[in-house]
Amino acid sequence: MILYLLLLFLIILGFLIYDIDGGSQYKEYAIYTTLALMVFISGFSYRLGGDGLIYLLEYRRYSSLPDVNFSYLCGFNGRQPGWVLLCTICKTITSDYWLFKLVHAIIVNTAYVIAIKRHTNYVFSGLLVYYIIIFFNQNFQILRESLAISIFLFSLPSFYNNKWIKYYALAFLAFLFHEGSAFLFLLPLIKVLGFNKYSIALYLFGAILFAFYASDLVQYFMTLALSGDIDNEKFYFYFHDIESSGKSSVYGNILLNLIIPIVILVYFKIKDVKISYLYPALFSLIIYTFSLVLPIVYRFGNYVLIFNYLVIIDFLFVFFSSPAFSRKYRYLFVSSLLFFYVGFKARVYFVENYGETRFKTYVQYFPYASVFEEYEDPDREVFLKQLDD
Repeated sequence: MILYLLLLFLIILGFLIYDIDGGSQYKEYAIYTTLALMVFISGFSYRLGGDGLIYLLEYRRYSSLPDVNFSYLCGFNGRQPGWVLLCTICKTITSDYWLFKLVHAIIVNTAYVIAIKRHTNYVFSGLLVYYIIIFFNQNFQILRESLAISIFLFSLPSFYNNKWIKYYALAFLAFLFHEGSAFLFLLPLIKVLGFNKYSIALYLFGAILFAFYASDLVQYFMTLALSGDIDNEKFYFYFHDIESSGKSSVYGNILLNLIIPIVILVYFKIKDVKISYLYPALFSLIIYTFSLVLPIVYRFGNYVLIFNYLVIIDFLFVFFSSPAFSRKYRYLFVSSLLFFYVGFKARVYFVENYGETRFKTYVQYFPYASVFEEYEDPDREVFLKQLDD
């Protein structure tokens, strides 16, 4: 718990010194110190996250490099060759899981920190949102997908600069870690369509058409589930409404994740405010719209979720930098609204039980446990057993 609080303290301190007060001295050191602590917390964690435990237990199934061939890399059901190869390389060095987890933590957190640093001037605001809302899921749950997401984040300069050979090579590499990244091959289409009244009309038409046929898609996958071709539990989780904490929560999420970002993007366009991440942000809104009809689509949103948050962050600083607001009130408004936003999004850890268990989501991550002590929290162990049942 101390490490979690220390990291939060460093990020908030950086937010006040560099984002709010506009300081620059030692900023790079502060950013990379924060990154190092994120890597340490994630890389040396022990038995955190429901899916994280699955990957820990299956690690023993992998061989070392001399025994590897193509059929071996493709021989693990539900595991892509890139994931198997990375696990195998790490296991060749040591059979202990911590090395793989450390390599994973370096790749994922470096990708996010560099992406935030590249796309916004308010780096610590981005790091705050990443740490509170995204970090735990990416580092302790969706380990395979987070590697694919990291590769996508590294590919964005190629995407922006129309270097399509390099972009598609990285998209293919991402696919070798998680099959869900296949949509990255289609992502450049959104750059062709752009952001204008015609493309907006096309997006709306596509959303309506998607909504019209969504029930047929669900029926199709229901047939597969009943036939035993796919996992019934996963089907229920992915194809039913994941917003289960009441209508006010659902409407609040729609407001924060869809309506407000759309209004902000229109505001940026009117005011001619340039943001480098326009296309990922647009894709995030499209994915969220479709996920309201077919919840499984939200998984694709993991790739661009951070950009939805950067839209909010940049707007707060741009809007309250107006001469109409004094320096004092600018501090107050930006800080209050950002902390409110992060707090609202973070409620998911505490307000509802995770899946069919009797535990709140936070049990997967709190209290912290490291490989140095290998502490097994009693509540978390019961939680993990309920997941397995």
